[in-house]
Amino acid sequence: MKAWATIVAFLLIALNAYAGPSDYYSKHHRFKAIKTTHYIKISKDGHPKALLELPRRYKEREKWPLVVNIHGYTGNIFLQYILTRLSNYKDILGFMILTPQGRTDRDGNTFWNGGNFCCDFYETGVDDTLYMKNLIDYIASHPDFNRVDTRRIYYFGHSNGGFFAYKMACAYPNYVTAVGTLGASLDLRDENGEIIVEQDPCPQASAIPIFHIHGTKDKSIPYAGKDYMPEYDFGHIGARQAVERWLYHNRCDMQGDQKKTNASLFIWGKETRVETFSNCENQATVKLATVRRGRHIELLRYRFYKKMLKFFLKYQKSSIE
Repeated sequence: MKAWATIVAFLLIALNAYAGPSDYYSKHHRFKAIKTTHYIKISKDGHPKALLELPRRYKEREKWPLVVNIHGYTGNIFLQYILTRLSNYKDILGFMILTPQGRTDRDGNTFWNGGNFCCDFYETGVDDTLYMKNLIDYIASHPDFNRVDTRRIYYFGHSNGGFFAYKMACAYPNYVTAVGTLGASLDLRDENGEIIVEQDPCPQASAIPIFHIHGTKDKSIPYAGKDYMPEYDFGHIGARQAVERWLYHNRCDMQGDQKKTNASLFIWGKETRVETFSNCENQATVKLATVRRGRHIELLRYRFYKKMLKFFLKYQKSSIE
Protein backbone atom coordinates (compact mmCIF):
# COMPACT_ATOMS: atom_id res chain seq x y z
CA MET A 1 0.00 0.00 0.00
CA LYS A 2 2.96 2.34 0.47
CA ALA A 3 4.25 2.09 -3.09
CA TRP A 4 2.83 5.46 -4.15
CA ALA A 5 6.11 7.34 -4.10
CA THR A 6 7.90 4.83 -6.31
CA ILE A 7 5.38 5.11 -9.12
CA VAL A 8 4.66 8.84 -9.30
CA ALA A 9 7.47 9.39 -11.81
CA PHE A 10 6.29 6.83 -14.33
CA LEU A 11 2.67 7.83 -13.75
CA LEU A 12 3.51 11.33 -14.90
CA ILE A 13 5.41 9.98 -17.90
CA ALA A 14 2.57 7.68 -18.85
CA LEU A 15 0.02 10.47 -18.69
CA ASN A 16 -0.06 13.56 -20.84
CA ALA A 17 1.06 16.75 -19.12
CA TYR A 18 -0.91 17.00 -15.89
CA ALA A 19 -2.62 20.34 -15.46
CA GLY A 20 -4.34 19.42 -12.21
CA PRO A 21 -8.04 19.71 -11.44
CA SER A 22 -8.51 23.03 -13.19
CA ASP A 23 -10.88 24.60 -15.70
CA TYR A 24 -8.91 23.29 -18.68
CA TYR A 25 -11.82 23.53 -21.05
CA SER A 26 -12.41 27.17 -20.29
CA LYS A 27 -9.17 27.90 -22.14
CA HIS A 28 -9.96 25.83 -25.21
CA HIS A 29 -13.72 26.03 -25.77
CA ARG A 30 -15.97 29.01 -26.34
CA PHE A 31 -18.58 29.22 -23.65
CA LYS A 32 -19.24 31.24 -20.55
CA ALA A 33 -16.82 29.86 -17.98
CA ILE A 34 -17.97 29.00 -14.45
CA LYS A 35 -15.97 28.04 -11.41
CA THR A 36 -15.77 24.26 -11.67
CA THR A 37 -13.32 23.47 -8.86
CA HIS A 38 -14.36 23.70 -5.21
CA TYR A 39 -12.58 22.61 -2.03
CA ILE A 40 -15.01 21.68 0.74
CA LYS A 41 -14.31 21.23 4.43
CA ILE A 42 -17.12 20.23 6.77
CA SER A 43 -15.30 18.13 9.35
CA LYS A 44 -13.99 19.35 12.69
CA ASP A 45 -12.58 15.88 13.41
CA GLY A 46 -9.55 15.94 11.15
CA HIS A 47 -10.85 15.28 7.65
CA PRO A 48 -9.08 17.61 5.17
CA LYS A 49 -10.80 19.50 2.41
CA ALA A 50 -12.47 17.42 -0.30
CA LEU A 51 -12.23 18.31 -3.98
CA LEU A 52 -15.49 18.75 -5.89
CA GLU A 53 -15.34 19.25 -9.67
CA LEU A 54 -18.33 20.32 -11.72
CA PRO A 55 -18.90 19.75 -15.43
CA ARG A 56 -18.11 22.86 -17.42
CA ARG A 57 -21.75 23.11 -18.57
CA TYR A 58 -23.04 22.67 -15.05
CA LYS A 59 -25.67 25.43 -15.35
CA GLU A 60 -27.29 23.81 -18.39
CA ARG A 61 -28.84 20.87 -16.48
CA GLU A 62 -30.95 20.67 -13.36
CA LYS A 63 -29.46 17.41 -12.10
CA TRP A 64 -26.08 15.70 -12.43
CA PRO A 65 -24.84 12.29 -11.30
CA LEU A 66 -22.08 12.30 -8.69
CA VAL A 67 -18.99 10.05 -8.83
CA VAL A 68 -17.03 9.71 -5.57
CA ASN A 69 -13.36 8.79 -6.18
CA ILE A 70 -11.66 7.44 -3.02
CA HIS A 71 -7.92 7.05 -2.50
CA GLY A 72 -6.13 4.16 -0.81
CA TYR A 73 -4.09 3.96 2.39
CA THR A 74 -1.35 6.65 2.41
CA GLY A 75 -2.94 8.23 -0.66
CA ASN A 76 -4.37 11.68 -1.23
CA ILE A 77 -6.47 13.68 -3.66
CA PHE A 78 -3.61 14.38 -6.07
CA LEU A 79 -2.41 10.77 -6.29
CA GLN A 80 -5.95 9.44 -6.76
CA TYR A 81 -6.47 12.04 -9.46
CA ILE A 82 -3.49 10.90 -11.53
CA LEU A 83 -4.02 7.19 -10.82
CA THR A 84 -7.59 7.11 -12.13
CA ARG A 85 -8.00 10.19 -14.36
CA LEU A 86 -11.79 9.88 -13.91
CA SER A 87 -12.16 13.65 -14.10
CA ASN A 88 -11.31 13.48 -17.81
CA TYR A 89 -14.81 12.12 -18.41
CA LYS A 90 -16.87 14.51 -16.31
CA ASP A 91 -17.61 16.70 -19.34
CA ILE A 92 -17.80 13.88 -21.90
CA LEU A 93 -20.16 11.60 -19.95
CA GLY A 94 -21.70 14.28 -17.76
CA PHE A 95 -21.20 14.01 -14.00
CA MET A 96 -19.88 15.82 -10.93
CA ILE A 97 -16.87 14.22 -9.27
CA LEU A 98 -15.96 14.31 -5.59
CA THR A 99 -12.46 13.30 -4.44
CA PRO A 100 -12.28 13.28 -0.62
CA GLN A 101 -9.23 12.73 1.56
CA GLY A 102 -9.03 10.58 4.67
CA ARG A 103 -7.76 11.55 8.09
CA THR A 104 -4.11 11.13 9.09
CA ASP A 105 -3.11 8.49 11.64
CA ARG A 106 -0.32 8.91 14.17
CA ASP A 107 2.24 7.58 11.67
CA GLY A 108 1.28 10.37 9.27
CA ASN A 109 -0.59 8.06 6.87
CA THR A 110 -3.98 8.95 5.43
CA PHE A 111 -6.63 6.25 5.87
CA TRP A 112 -10.30 5.35 5.78
CA ASN A 113 -12.03 3.20 8.36
CA GLY A 114 -13.11 0.62 5.80
CA GLY A 115 -13.68 -2.34 8.10
CA ASN A 116 -11.86 -4.55 10.58
CA PHE A 117 -9.05 -5.27 8.10
CA CYS A 118 -8.37 -1.90 6.50
CA CYS A 119 -7.23 0.60 7.56
CA ASP A 120 -7.97 2.11 10.97
CA PHE A 121 -4.87 0.41 12.35
CA TYR A 122 -4.80 2.44 15.57
CA GLU A 123 -8.47 1.71 16.29
CA THR A 124 -9.61 5.31 16.47
CA GLY A 125 -13.13 4.20 15.62
CA VAL A 126 -13.65 7.20 13.33
CA ASP A 127 -16.98 6.93 11.49
CA ASP A 128 -15.93 7.78 7.95
CA THR A 129 -19.24 6.59 6.53
CA LEU A 130 -21.08 9.23 8.56
CA TYR A 131 -18.55 11.83 7.40
CA MET A 132 -19.21 10.86 3.77
CA LYS A 133 -22.97 10.99 4.27
CA ASN A 134 -22.70 14.45 5.82
CA LEU A 135 -20.38 15.62 3.04
CA ILE A 136 -22.85 14.55 0.36
CA ASP A 137 -25.74 16.13 2.29
CA TYR A 138 -23.78 19.38 2.45
CA ILE A 139 -23.03 19.36 -1.28
CA ALA A 140 -26.59 18.40 -2.25
CA SER A 141 -28.03 21.30 -0.22
CA HIS A 142 -25.42 23.99 -0.98
CA PRO A 143 -26.73 26.72 -3.34
CA ASP A 144 -23.50 26.75 -5.39
CA PHE A 145 -23.59 23.06 -6.33
CA ASN A 146 -26.90 21.61 -5.24
CA ARG A 147 -27.72 19.93 -8.54
CA VAL A 148 -26.71 16.45 -7.38
CA ASP A 149 -29.02 13.74 -8.66
CA THR A 150 -29.33 11.83 -5.40
CA ARG A 151 -30.64 8.80 -7.28
CA ARG A 152 -27.28 8.50 -9.05
CA ILE A 153 -24.31 8.50 -6.65
CA TYR A 154 -21.46 6.17 -7.62
CA TYR A 155 -18.32 5.16 -5.71
CA PHE A 156 -14.96 4.07 -7.01
CA GLY A 157 -12.28 3.17 -4.49
CA HIS A 158 -8.71 1.96 -4.72
CA SER A 159 -7.39 -0.41 -2.02
CA ASN A 160 -8.44 1.02 1.37
CA GLY A 161 -10.80 3.30 -0.56
CA GLY A 162 -12.45 0.22 -2.09
CA PHE A 163 -12.94 -1.40 1.32
CA PHE A 164 -14.50 1.87 2.43
CA ALA A 165 -16.76 2.09 -0.66
CA TYR A 166 -18.13 -1.38 0.12
CA LYS A 167 -18.64 -0.38 3.76
CA MET A 168 -20.45 2.79 2.66
CA ALA A 169 -22.80 0.71 0.51
CA CYS A 170 -23.76 -1.29 3.59
CA ALA A 171 -23.90 1.58 6.08
CA TYR A 172 -25.87 4.05 3.92
CA PRO A 173 -27.29 2.12 0.95
CA ASN A 174 -29.57 5.02 -0.03
CA TYR A 175 -26.44 7.08 -0.72
CA VAL A 176 -24.81 4.49 -3.00
CA THR A 177 -26.15 3.57 -6.44
CA ALA A 178 -23.21 1.45 -7.66
CA VAL A 179 -19.67 0.59 -6.54
CA GLY A 180 -16.40 -0.02 -8.36
CA THR A 181 -13.16 -1.09 -6.71
CA LEU A 182 -9.52 -1.69 -7.65
CA GLY A 183 -7.35 -3.87 -5.40
CA ALA A 184 -9.89 -4.12 -2.57
CA SER A 185 -11.97 -6.81 -0.89
CA LEU A 186 -14.12 -7.60 2.15
CA ASP A 187 -13.22 -8.61 5.71
CA LEU A 188 -12.41 -12.26 6.38
CA ARG A 189 -12.74 -11.92 10.16
CA ASP A 190 -14.93 -9.80 12.40
CA GLU A 191 -13.82 -7.50 15.21
CA ASN A 192 -13.51 -10.51 17.53
CA GLY A 193 -11.22 -12.37 15.15
CA GLU A 194 -13.94 -14.86 14.20
CA ILE A 195 -14.33 -16.05 10.61
CA ILE A 196 -17.28 -14.30 8.95
CA VAL A 197 -19.59 -17.03 7.70
CA GLU A 198 -22.42 -14.75 6.59
CA GLN A 199 -22.56 -14.83 2.79
CA ASP A 200 -24.49 -11.58 2.44
CA PRO A 201 -22.24 -8.53 3.04
CA CYS A 202 -25.23 -6.15 3.40
CA PRO A 203 -28.36 -8.04 4.55
CA GLN A 204 -30.39 -4.83 5.03
CA ALA A 205 -29.54 -3.25 1.65
CA SER A 206 -31.14 -3.73 -1.75
CA ALA A 207 -29.23 -5.14 -4.72
CA ILE A 208 -26.31 -2.95 -5.84
CA PRO A 209 -24.33 -3.05 -9.11
CA ILE A 210 -20.66 -3.95 -8.58
CA PHE A 211 -17.56 -3.54 -10.80
CA HIS A 212 -14.68 -5.31 -9.01
CA ILE A 213 -11.18 -4.99 -10.53
CA HIS A 214 -8.23 -6.96 -9.15
CA GLY A 215 -4.73 -7.88 -10.31
CA THR A 216 -3.42 -11.42 -9.88
CA LYS A 217 0.01 -10.10 -8.79
CA ASP A 218 -1.38 -7.79 -6.12
CA LYS A 219 0.90 -8.22 -3.09
CA SER A 220 -0.86 -5.74 -0.82
CA ILE A 221 -4.37 -7.16 -1.15
CA PRO A 222 -3.67 -10.60 -2.65
CA TYR A 223 -6.13 -11.82 -5.26
CA ALA A 224 -6.54 -15.11 -3.35
CA GLY A 225 -7.08 -13.36 0.00
CA LYS A 226 -4.98 -13.48 3.16
CA ASP A 227 -5.52 -14.57 6.75
CA TYR A 228 -3.26 -12.91 9.34
CA MET A 229 -4.05 -15.29 12.18
CA PRO A 230 -2.55 -16.00 14.68
CA GLU A 231 -0.43 -12.81 14.63
CA TYR A 232 -3.41 -10.52 14.02
CA ASP A 233 -7.15 -11.04 14.36
CA PHE A 234 -8.03 -9.94 10.86
CA GLY A 235 -7.72 -10.78 7.19
CA HIS A 236 -9.52 -10.35 3.89
CA ILE A 237 -11.20 -12.75 1.50
CA GLY A 238 -10.10 -13.20 -2.11
CA ALA A 239 -11.41 -11.25 -5.07
CA ARG A 240 -13.58 -14.08 -6.37
CA GLN A 241 -14.98 -14.78 -2.91
CA ALA A 242 -15.86 -11.11 -2.50
CA VAL A 243 -17.65 -11.09 -5.85
CA GLU A 244 -19.48 -14.31 -4.94
CA ARG A 245 -20.80 -12.59 -1.82
CA TRP A 246 -22.13 -9.73 -3.95
CA LEU A 247 -23.65 -12.29 -6.33
CA TYR A 248 -25.41 -13.82 -3.35
CA HIS A 249 -26.56 -10.39 -2.15
CA ASN A 250 -27.87 -9.41 -5.59
CA ARG A 251 -29.50 -12.82 -6.14
CA CYS A 252 -27.56 -13.36 -9.36
CA ASP A 253 -27.04 -16.52 -11.35
CA MET A 254 -23.59 -17.89 -10.60
CA GLN A 255 -22.90 -18.43 -14.30
CA GLY A 256 -21.61 -15.34 -16.09
CA ASP A 257 -20.42 -14.32 -19.52
CA GLN A 258 -16.71 -13.83 -20.14
CA LYS A 259 -14.61 -11.79 -22.51
CA LYS A 260 -11.03 -10.59 -22.61
CA THR A 261 -9.76 -7.07 -23.08
CA ASN A 262 -6.63 -4.95 -22.73
CA ALA A 263 -7.26 -2.92 -19.57
CA SER A 264 -3.70 -2.25 -18.35
CA LEU A 265 -1.44 0.40 -19.83
CA PHE A 266 1.69 -1.64 -19.21
CA ILE A 267 0.69 -5.24 -19.95
CA TRP A 268 0.66 -6.38 -23.57
CA GLY A 269 -2.35 -8.12 -25.10
CA LYS A 270 -5.79 -8.93 -23.73
CA GLU A 271 -4.62 -9.58 -20.21
CA THR A 272 -7.91 -8.86 -18.42
CA ARG A 273 -10.80 -11.32 -18.17
CA VAL A 274 -14.12 -9.59 -17.51
CA GLU A 275 -16.86 -11.82 -16.12
CA THR A 276 -20.34 -10.32 -16.22
CA PHE A 277 -23.17 -11.68 -14.10
CA SER A 278 -26.26 -9.94 -15.44
CA ASN A 279 -29.18 -12.12 -14.37
CA CYS A 280 -29.61 -10.43 -10.99
CA GLU A 281 -32.32 -8.92 -8.82
CA ASN A 282 -33.32 -5.43 -9.98
CA GLN A 283 -30.90 -5.89 -12.92
CA ALA A 284 -28.03 -5.09 -10.54
CA THR A 285 -25.21 -6.60 -12.60
CA VAL A 286 -21.95 -7.73 -11.00
CA LYS A 287 -18.64 -7.65 -12.89
CA LEU A 288 -15.28 -9.18 -11.98
CA ALA A 289 -12.31 -7.88 -13.99
CA THR A 290 -9.24 -10.05 -13.34
CA VAL A 291 -6.05 -8.35 -14.53
CA ARG A 292 -3.51 -11.09 -15.26
CA ARG A 293 -0.14 -10.02 -13.81
CA GLY A 294 -1.80 -6.83 -12.58
CA ARG A 295 -0.28 -5.13 -9.52
CA HIS A 296 -1.83 -3.37 -6.57
CA ILE A 297 -1.27 0.03 -8.13
CA GLU A 298 -2.24 -0.59 -11.73
CA LEU A 299 -2.63 2.12 -14.35
CA LEU A 300 -5.71 1.24 -16.36
CA ARG A 301 -6.53 2.56 -19.80
CA TYR A 302 -8.84 5.52 -20.30
CA ARG A 303 -11.27 3.43 -22.32
CA PHE A 304 -11.50 0.81 -19.57
CA TYR A 305 -12.40 3.41 -16.97
CA LYS A 306 -14.85 4.86 -19.47
CA LYS A 307 -16.58 1.47 -19.68
CA MET A 308 -16.82 1.35 -15.90
CA LEU A 309 -18.27 4.87 -15.72
CA LYS A 310 -20.82 4.07 -18.41
CA PHE A 311 -21.72 0.95 -16.43
CA PHE A 312 -22.36 3.15 -13.39
CA LEU A 313 -24.38 5.75 -15.23
CA LYS A 314 -26.94 3.20 -16.46
CA TYR A 315 -28.26 2.87 -12.92
CA GLN A 316 -30.40 5.05 -10.71
CA LYS A 317 -32.32 4.40 -7.51
CA SER A 318 -34.85 6.10 -5.28
CA SER A 319 -33.80 9.43 -3.81
CA ILE A 320 -32.01 9.74 -0.49
CA GLU A 321 -34.47 9.55 2.37
